[in-house]
Amino acid sequence: MSHADGKLTLEWVSPHVLGDVWPIIRPWVERVISKAQEPYLAEDVFYEIKAANARLFLFLTPEKEIVGHVVIQPLGKTLHLWQIFGVAGHSADVVLCLNEHLDAIAAGEFAKEITFSSPRKGWCKWLETIGFTPKSVVYQRELKHG
Repeated sequence: MSHADGKLTLEWVSPHVLGDVWPIIRPWVERVISKAQEPYLAEDVFYEIKAANARLFLFLTPEKEIVGHVVIQPLGKTLHLWQIFGVAGHSADVVLCLNEHLDAIAAGEFAKEITFSSPRKGWCKWLETIGFTPKSVVYQRELKHG
């Protein structure tokens, strides 16, 4: 999936070649997990992609430099954006490129809706610019026992 204007392209990674790109994206996967304070490991993401339960797409510059990734999980009629990452200076381009291809990806998975969740407030502005609306808000308070 490419852009005619020389911007980022989106490229699907087959589970068979995941090992080739994993050393590049693993630190990014871990960063997303850390910043979102998620309870899973990078190995969980690797396994889900390798088992074809999730899809990995890379964002590439015209020079074929990898500048981000998105991990997508088909969940019945829902296409869930599990992870989105863009290296510094490319975040806006990543969101715009993803938006350009998202409907086609969702149609290919027979999805009726697309979801994304994150505790990071910065995602609100990006997602709203590409048509997402908040569905629910979850608040949490950790308990300290002792």
